[in-house]
Amino acid sequence: MTDSFYTIIYFIIFFPLIYLLYNCFKAFDYGKILRRGKVGELKVILICLSIALSYLVSSAIMSVIERLAKFFV
Repeated sequence: MTDSFYTIIYFIIFFPLIYLLYNCFKAFDYGKILRRGKVGELKVILICLSIALSYLVSSAIMSVIERLAKFFV
């Protein structure tokens, strides 16, 4: 498999995972933790967290796929 194939698969995993993680983070009740009127800051924090976790999960999945491809080829 080529590097461009791995890059395509990475982005296919990465971008939907950002959306899914952001929606999962929105499901929690943050009213007990943060003060009122901090909605803008909360959205920025949730977006940054979802991007960071999406990067980590996508990288882990891609390393597993690359190792499996090397093992079976």
